[in-house]
Amino acid sequence: MGAASDVRGWQGCRAMTLLVSLFLVLGGVSAVSAVPAAPFPIATGGASMNFAFDGTNYLVGVENHQTSPTTIGAQLLDAAGAKVGGLISPSSNTGISTNVAFDGTNYLLIWEYDPGGTGAGRFQIYGQFISPAGTLVGSSFAISTAGIWFDGVKTMAFGGGKYLVTYTRLINPDLGADSTNRYIAGRIVSPDGSLGSEFRISSGYGDASDVAFDGTNFFAVWTEDQYDYEIRGRFVSPAGVAGTELSVNASTAPSDNPKSVTFDGTNYLVIWNDEVGGAGTYTWDVFGQRVSTAGTLVGGVITVTNEAGPQMGTTVAFDGTNYLATWVDMTNQTDWNLYGQYIGASGALVGSKFAIDTDTGNQMGGAGFVNGSYLALINNGVVMGANGISTVEGVYGLFLTPVALPGAPTIASLSPSSGATGSAVMISGTNFVGGGTTVSFNGTLSTDVTVTDSGHLTAYVPAGATTGPVKLVTAGGTATSSTFTILAPTATLTVNLSGTGSGTVTATSGLTLSCASPATSCTASATSGTTVTLAETASLGSTFGGWSGACSGSPCSFALDGDQSVTATFTLQQNLRKGAGPTYSYYGTLKSAFADAVSGDVILARMMLLPDPANNATFDQTGVTVVLQGGYTDDAFSSRSATDLTSVTAPLTVGNGTLILDQIAVQ
Repeated sequence: MGAASDVRGWQGCRAMTLLVSLFLVLGGVSAVSAVPAAPFPIATGGASMNFAFDGTNYLVGVENHQTSPTTIGAQLLDAAGAKVGGLISPSSNTGISTNVAFDGTNYLLIWEYDPGGTGAGRFQIYGQFISPAGTLVGSSFAISTAGIWFDGVKTMAFGGGKYLVTYTRLINPDLGADSTNRYIAGRIVSPDGSLGSEFRISSGYGDASDVAFDGTNFFAVWTEDQYDYEIRGRFVSPAGVAGTELSVNASTAPSDNPKSVTFDGTNYLVIWNDEVGGAGTYTWDVFGQRVSTAGTLVGGVITVTNEAGPQMGTTVAFDGTNYLATWVDMTNQTDWNLYGQYIGASGALVGSKFAIDTDTGNQMGGAGFVNGSYLALINNGVVMGANGISTVEGVYGLFLTPVALPGAPTIASLSPSSGATGSAVMISGTNFVGGGTTVSFNGTLSTDVTVTDSGHLTAYVPAGATTGPVKLVTAGGTATSSTFTILAPTATLTVNLSGTGSGTVTATSGLTLSCASPATSCTASATSGTTVTLAETASLGSTFGGWSGACSGSPCSFALDGDQSVTATFTLQQNLRKGAGPTYSYYGTLKSAFADAVSGDVILARMMLLPDPANNATFDQTGVTVVLQGGYTDDAFSSRSATDLTSVTAPLTVGNGTLILDQIAVQ
């Protein structure tokens, strides 16, 4: 289950500890010098596994151990680490193991929901959207069905407009933690809360997943679970399509504790734990491996730390220049300490390890890079029980300045200087760093930023952005642009004409559109949210059958909220018929029937006034003889009496050819 606070998910419970997961979405509003250099309190009696950033504030996911059973909450922090409001509590929040990410409009907080009971298969993944203001958006909702364990570290990422949530699926929930009873599964969640179908990520057995995004695909990593020594990974598209699967490391040492992955703008770095002395020896060391976006291993295995005693890796992040890997030194079983090690983008260690927190008692945590600095989350005074944390003094935050700082960034230009949400903006300047540059539009984080080189990047305008300056943050500082104007987004309306008949659809308000048969589809655009009204006109010999799509009633009026389509159905009136059964040709007007007639045809007509206006139906076919036979009173054109007539509006002109009238009245 949740590796962050429940050791039952780890094979044999050998680690006997809690691992902290940090899910980060890059962004920035303030320079590194603006943040404190001392720990600050986040949640008393809470254990924190992760945080995300919205361009202005942080949201920290919290396990609240002041309640019984443990419940889930979240705490907003400003850019300096001060609390903004109180603990945010969703409904259905009993459980453990949170993760949180930001999509440009809202945060998504997820957790392992425990409905109560004792069955190993009772757990589910639940989610709750939270606004940047800290209010709940809608209600909590189930992301998975029962029968999962949430035993990874950073199990969710946002990218390509979608969340990927990963978890361990139990094949037979009654068998619990059996190593051949679980695999890594995933589900795509859209920012509007809609869910894709669950899909399998690991082709074999697996547990303890972690995931990152590279601008195109997600990369999920996990431990192969049957033998517990191989670290595997697989690319997943934002559409939820599983791609290339690969072996990241297959040393024979047990590797069944959580691992972490991050992306540096070019390559991924995966870190994991190997019990190098063999199972049961507690000789845990931390290793790493770079992986390209093509799925090839880059360089060799990196030894992050191999000091004596168990060293339990927790997180890895990238600051634009170096990686920072963190681990818990568990040599003293009553005094665990948190350390870090910088690693260059080439895979070489940078300097020596350094202490992040060495207070008395058990400290656990990790760090991630965002807003121009690292933010470490440190859980103090942790006491472990049989099923994870039994008590905890609280969680604290600590900002860390990277060991190497790039030059201060500058912004020279924005192209364009205005745009709608979702549009691309090219930013030119200096000292941009791949994997460590964050962009916000008037305080709202862009979740899609690609650094081309040190002087150019592309950022997409986030959905919640408003008119104002663009801020760009690296570890070297902050750059602010002139005003970027947010334009109202446009939406496209597609009008489809369908059915056996014909007609015209005209927009009477909201946009300019006229779509007439024989066209089958027309498009027009307007500002998103515009109220559009459409009117229909059936052609002679046709009737209007109704609307479908964006509207269903007449008049057809609706708000064009995003791209939409509407279909107008026109039905041909079967006023006239010719041909031999069972295949007949039907016509709505006399003009259309004359145009299709050949010599010898008998055209049958209903007892009615045909819709052709005066001078509309002219018979003019040299050498062709046709009979027009009227007065039929039934759909089968089989019943008429001698007094039943079909009427035609005068004049009925015969130019060339022969037209024989039978029970036809010209009036």
